[in-house]
Amino acid sequence: LAISGPFMQAYAERVGADCVVCDWRGATAWPISSKYAAWRAFEHYERIAYVDVDVLLRPDAIDLFDACAADEVGVADELCWHRAQPQSCIERDFCTLRAQMGFPSRPVEWYLNSGVLVAPRSASHMLAPPAELPAYHCAEQDLLNARIQHETAEGRIKFRLLDYRCNWQHWIDPEFQCATPEAV
Repeated sequence: LAISGPFMQAYAERVGADCVVCDWRGATAWPISSKYAAWRAFEHYERIAYVDVDVLLRPDAIDLFDACAADEVGVADELCWHRAQPQSCIERDFCTLRAQMGFPSRPVEWYLNSGVLVAPRSASHMLAPPAELPAYHCAEQDLLNARIQHETAEGRIKFRLLDYRCNWQHWIDPEFQCATPEAV
């Protein structure tokens, strides 16, 4: 946050939002779970844009609120890059968690990176902390994927895929070494 915080604050000011820091460190049994503290923001806000602490919101970042309708959940898809990695087990782990947590089996059409997320209050239950969760690296993200997939399929939430550049990571772009801000 010492590095990303000033970028987040500048972004919030630019788009006319409040910058709220979730200071819950998450559950020790499931790493990177602190995003599940964001549901409390819905006590005060109709809509939130959640950003992981390791995301740098550059000065030219799009307004995430404008990227989705007011009643839509928006998250970036990274399934095609996972499928291009022969050693990736993301899809297998996601399907395993989905079965363990009692979600129905469905084709995997996308895999969302929940480090950048836009959500309306009507979808706040998606970010409610789970009572239990298996302990592995992406369990919190797999659960959010399962919830979004299920709720979308059941017609309970509206969902929009954000452009992958909203949560771009170095491993997604083979030209990372030569990328410039203009190229990304």
